[in-house]
Amino acid sequence: MITVEGYFKPEEWTDEEGKKHNRVVFVATKFYEPVERPEKKEKPQGKSKTKKAA
Repeated sequence: MITVEGYFKPEEWTDEEGKKHNRVVFVATKFYEPVERPEKKEKPQGKSKTKKAA
């Protein structure tokens, strides 16, 4: 995995036929390895309320 920083840039243009177009582009400015986070401990599972057959 990598971490990417940047910004969104809206673009608008008119083609040769006069049709308008638009889009949003993500412009990446930095790439780096993600910061390691300590692993989350899983929540202990609660006791089941079902009864076992004898």
